[in-house]
Amino acid sequence: MWVDHKPVATAIAGFISALLIFVLKDAVWQSRVTRLQKLEDFRQKQLEKFYAPLYIFYRESYSRFDYWHSQNLDTVLEKQAFFEAKDAEKFVESLFTEQSVYASKELIILWTNFKAVNDKVEKKKRRSFFVEELIKEYNSLRKDLNLNYSEKEVISGVFD
Repeated sequence: MWVDHKPVATAIAGFISALLIFVLKDAVWQSRVTRLQKLEDFRQKQLEKFYAPLYIFYRESYSRFDYWHSQNLDTVLEKQAFFEAKDAEKFVESLFTEQSVYASKELIILWTNFKAVNDKVEKKKRRSFFVEELIKEYNSLRKDLNLNYSEKEVISGVFD
C-alpha cells in the first residue's frame, strides 16, 4: 500500500518554520528591548553623573551675573559666568576626569580647546562655546528621557 508522506512532511516543515520564527522573533525582540533599556540607563547616568552637575554649576554662575547686573544697570559687561576661575576649572576638570565616559566627544573637544588657551578674550569666547553646547546637550538628553526640558535652550544654547 502506497502512503503519500508529502502532506505530513509539509506540515512538519511548516510547524518547524513557525516555531523557528516565533523563537527568533522573541529573541530579536528581547535583544532590542534590552539594548534600548541599556541605552536609556546610560543616558540617565549621563544626566545624573555628568550633565546635571555641570549644567547646574554654570546656570548658577550665570544667574549670579544676572543678579549682579540687575544691581549695576550702568555696566557694559557682557553676560558671563560669575565664579572664581580656578575653583570653577577644578570642579569641571574633576567632572571630566572622573565622569568623562558620560561626556560627548564634542563637549570634550570644546573643553580641551578652552583649556588650551591663556588669552582671556579667547578663553571667554571658548568658554561660551562650551557652555552653549552643554546647555543644548543637557536639554536634548532630558528630551530623550521624556523629562521636562527647554526647547528654547535646545535650539539656542542660551539659558532662558
